[in-house]
Amino acid sequence: MLLWEAARCTTAAPTYFTPKYLESFGTFQDGGLKYNNPVRPGLREVRRIWGDVGCDLVLSIGTGYQQKLLSPVASNVRNLLQDGALARVYRASMQSLSLNGQLSWEDHWHGLDEEEKKRHFRLNLPLVGQEPRIDDVDK
Repeated sequence: MLLWEAARCTTAAPTYFTPKYLESFGTFQDGGLKYNNPVRPGLREVRRIWGDVGCDLVLSIGTGYQQKLLSPVASNVRNLLQDGALARVYRASMQSLSLNGQLSWEDHWHGLDEEEKKRHFRLNLPLVGQEPRIDDVDK
Protein backbone atom coordinates (compact mmCIF):
# COMPACT_ATOMS: atom_id res chain seq x y z
CA MET A 1 0.00 0.00 0.00
CA LEU A 2 1.33 3.44 -0.90
CA LEU A 3 1.20 6.33 1.59
CA TRP A 4 -1.25 8.34 -0.52
CA GLU A 5 -3.57 5.31 -0.64
CA ALA A 6 -3.54 4.99 3.15
CA ALA A 7 -4.26 8.73 3.48
CA ARG A 8 -7.08 8.49 0.94
CA CYS A 9 -8.58 5.55 2.83
CA THR A 10 -8.64 7.25 6.21
CA THR A 11 -10.08 10.55 4.95
CA ALA A 12 -12.99 9.24 2.88
CA ALA A 13 -15.68 11.14 4.81
CA PRO A 14 -19.12 9.73 3.92
CA THR A 15 -21.28 11.93 1.67
CA TYR A 16 -18.16 13.90 0.64
CA PHE A 17 -15.92 11.15 -0.73
CA THR A 18 -16.61 7.64 -1.95
CA PRO A 19 -15.05 4.85 0.10
CA LYS A 20 -11.65 3.71 -1.20
CA TYR A 21 -11.25 0.10 -2.33
CA LEU A 22 -7.80 -1.50 -2.19
CA GLU A 23 -7.10 -4.91 -3.68
CA SER A 24 -6.22 -7.44 -0.96
CA PHE A 25 -7.42 -5.09 1.81
CA GLY A 26 -11.05 -4.24 1.08
CA THR A 27 -13.06 -1.03 1.30
CA PHE A 28 -12.14 1.83 3.62
CA GLN A 29 -13.77 5.08 4.71
CA ASP A 30 -13.08 7.91 7.15
CA GLY A 31 -11.23 6.72 10.26
CA GLY A 32 -12.74 9.64 12.18
CA LEU A 33 -16.10 7.91 12.21
CA LYS A 34 -14.81 5.68 14.98
CA TYR A 35 -11.82 7.61 16.34
CA ASN A 36 -11.71 11.30 15.48
CA ASN A 37 -8.78 11.57 17.89
CA PRO A 38 -6.91 8.25 17.64
CA VAL A 39 -4.71 8.76 20.73
CA ARG A 40 -5.96 5.61 22.48
CA PRO A 41 -5.74 3.24 19.48
CA GLY A 42 -2.30 4.73 18.78
CA LEU A 43 -1.11 4.00 22.31
CA ARG A 44 -2.52 0.45 22.10
CA GLU A 45 -0.48 -0.06 18.93
CA VAL A 46 2.64 1.28 20.66
CA ARG A 47 2.15 -1.28 23.47
CA ARG A 48 1.62 -4.08 20.94
CA ILE A 49 4.84 -3.24 19.11
CA TRP A 50 7.16 -2.17 21.94
CA GLY A 51 5.53 -3.68 25.03
CA ASP A 52 5.81 -1.68 28.25
CA VAL A 53 8.57 0.67 27.03
CA GLY A 54 6.23 3.69 27.04
CA CYS A 55 6.36 6.92 25.06
CA ASP A 56 8.71 9.82 25.65
CA LEU A 57 6.10 12.14 24.15
CA VAL A 58 2.49 11.85 23.00
CA LEU A 59 1.33 14.70 20.76
CA SER A 60 -2.26 15.08 19.61
CA ILE A 61 -2.93 17.72 16.94
CA GLY A 62 -6.47 19.02 16.68
CA THR A 63 -8.25 20.95 13.94
CA GLY A 64 -9.96 23.42 16.27
CA TYR A 65 -12.85 23.00 18.65
CA GLN A 66 -16.10 24.73 19.49
CA GLN A 67 -15.99 26.34 22.92
CA LYS A 68 -18.79 25.31 25.25
CA LEU A 69 -21.24 28.08 25.98
CA LEU A 70 -22.58 27.60 29.48
CA SER A 71 -25.83 29.22 30.49
CA PRO A 72 -26.32 29.50 34.26
CA VAL A 73 -30.09 29.78 33.96
CA ALA A 74 -32.24 28.03 31.38
CA SER A 75 -35.16 29.96 29.93
CA ASN A 76 -38.66 28.74 30.77
CA VAL A 77 -39.68 29.29 27.16
CA ARG A 78 -37.41 27.24 24.93
CA ASN A 79 -37.16 27.08 21.20
CA LEU A 80 -38.12 23.49 20.38
CA LEU A 81 -35.82 23.41 17.37
CA GLN A 82 -32.87 24.36 19.55
CA ASP A 83 -33.70 22.80 22.91
CA GLY A 84 -36.28 20.12 22.14
CA ALA A 85 -35.64 16.45 22.87
CA LEU A 86 -34.65 15.56 19.30
CA ALA A 87 -32.19 18.46 19.08
CA ARG A 88 -30.62 17.45 22.42
CA VAL A 89 -30.30 13.79 21.34
CA TYR A 90 -28.66 14.88 18.08
CA ARG A 91 -26.20 17.20 19.88
CA ALA A 92 -25.36 14.46 22.39
CA SER A 93 -24.62 12.00 19.60
CA MET A 94 -22.39 14.56 17.85
CA GLN A 95 -20.53 15.13 21.11
CA SER A 96 -19.69 11.46 21.56
CA LEU A 97 -16.10 10.55 22.40
CA SER A 98 -15.67 8.99 18.98
CA LEU A 99 -16.83 12.02 16.96
CA ASN A 100 -15.45 14.85 19.10
CA GLY A 101 -11.64 14.90 19.07
CA GLN A 102 -11.35 17.45 21.90
CA LEU A 103 -13.79 15.57 24.14
CA SER A 104 -11.93 12.33 23.40
CA TRP A 105 -8.64 14.01 24.35
CA GLU A 106 -10.10 15.37 27.61
CA ASP A 107 -11.34 11.88 28.50
CA HIS A 108 -7.88 10.46 27.75
CA TRP A 109 -6.14 13.26 29.72
CA HIS A 110 -8.25 12.75 32.84
CA GLY A 111 -7.31 9.05 32.84
CA LEU A 112 -3.57 9.80 33.08
CA ASP A 113 -1.55 9.96 36.28
CA GLU A 114 0.37 13.16 37.04
CA GLU A 115 3.68 11.78 35.73
CA GLU A 116 2.12 10.72 32.40
CA LYS A 117 0.50 14.14 31.97
CA LYS A 118 3.98 15.66 31.71
CA ARG A 119 4.51 13.77 28.42
CA HIS A 120 1.05 14.06 26.81
CA PHE A 121 0.19 17.25 24.88
CA ARG A 122 -2.57 18.47 22.59
CA LEU A 123 -2.33 21.39 20.18
CA ASN A 124 -5.82 22.67 19.45
CA LEU A 125 -7.31 26.15 19.16
CA PRO A 126 -10.85 27.29 19.94
CA LEU A 127 -12.83 28.18 16.83
CA VAL A 128 -14.24 31.68 16.51
CA GLY A 129 -17.93 31.46 15.62
CA GLN A 130 -19.53 28.39 14.12
CA GLU A 131 -17.50 25.35 13.14
CA PRO A 132 -16.96 25.46 9.35
CA ARG A 133 -18.43 22.75 7.15
CA ILE A 134 -16.02 19.99 6.13
CA ASP A 135 -16.12 21.17 2.51
CA ASP A 136 -15.71 24.91 3.27
CA VAL A 137 -12.32 25.72 1.78
CA ASP A 138 -12.64 29.47 2.42
CA LYS A 139 -12.42 29.34 6.23
